Amino acid sequence: MIQAMQKRGLTIFSHGATGRGNDQVRFQLITNMLAPDFEVYAPWRDDDFLARFPGRSEMIDFCQEKGLSVTATKEKSYSTDANLLGLTHESGMLEALTTPAHFVKPVMGCYAVDAPDAAEEFTVHFEQGRPVKVNSQEVSLVEAFKQANAIGGKHGVGIGTHLVENRFVGIKSRGVYESPGVEILGTCYGLLLQLVLDRRAREFYDQLSLLIAKQIYQGYWYDLATQMALQAIQPTVELATGTISVSLYKGSISFSAANHAPHSLYSEEDASMEGIGSYNHADSEGLLRVFGVSARAIAKSGQVKKL
Repeated sequence: MIQAMQKRGLTIFSHGATGRGNDQVRFQLITNMLAPDFEVYAPWRDDDFLARFPGRSEMIDFCQEKGLSVTATKEKSYSTDANLLGLTHESGMLEALTTPAHFVKPVMGCYAVDAPDAAEEFTVHFEQGRPVKVNSQEVSLVEAFKQANAIGGKHGVGIGTHLVENRFVGIKSRGVYESPGVEILGTCYGLLLQLVLDRRAREFYDQLSLLIAKQIYQGYWYDLATQMALQAIQPTVELATGTISVSLYKGSISFSAANHAPHSLYSEEDASMEGIGSYNHADSEGLLRVFGVSARAIAKSGQVKKL
C-alpha cells in the first residue's frame, strides 16, 4: 500500500482501525518504519469524528441514510472480520461473557456436533516448510489454505474457538474464531518438526516462535529483532520436508502417518523395545553414573528433604 501511495505522490495514510485494538498499532508502526515522512490519519482517534460517530450504531445509521452497502446491521448482534487464514466474530452480544461461543453461526464450516459421522484423511507434503501437496495433488500456498479451510470446516476443525485476547493497548477483548486451515496445517507442521528437531533445537525454536509471534502481533515485523529471529529460524525451515497424514473427525485432529521426511531423527529400530538396532542398553550405565555425581552431591548438601 505504501509503495502504491509513493508512486502516486500521496503522503497521508488513513485507516479505519478502532482506537481500542491492535490493528492501529500495526498500521502506525509499519508506516513509520517504511515511510517516516508519511502522516497517519485515524478517524477513530479524531475528536470531531468521534463526536459525530461515537460508536457502531451511529455508523450503521449513517450508512443506511446514505445508501452505502455494508453488511453490518443493528439487528445482527455481532460483527465479523474475515481473511484467507480465518475470521473472528466480535462485538455486540459477544462482548458479554455470558454469551456462549455457539451463539455464532459458523461461516467457514460447522460445529463439531454437526460434522459428518465418518472421519476423513488429510495428507499434506511440505517442502522446506511450505505445503506443496494436499492429498497427493500439487497446490500453491493459497490453494493449500483454501483446501485445508474447506476440508477442516466440513469436519468442525478450528470452528467456534472462544478467546479472550490481551490486546497490546492493555484492553482485554473477547472473540469467537474460525481458522480450520491454520489449525490443520499448523498441526501437521508441528508433527513434522517433532521428527526433525532435537531437544536443544526444539527449545530454541519454541523461544524464537514466541518472539516472532509477539513481534508481529505488536507491529514490529520490520524491525531488527524480527529479522534476526527469522534468519535464526531459517535452518529449521530448510529441514522441514516430509509428508504428514492426519484424521479429521468432529473437530479433532489425530495423527495417522508420517513419511518421506529425509531429515527425520526418528529411528524405529533405536526406539524399539525389542532386541534390534544398534543401541546398547548397557551404555546407559556410564551415563547414569556421571549424572549420579551431582545427584548425590545435592543429597549430601541437605538441599533435598529426605523422606
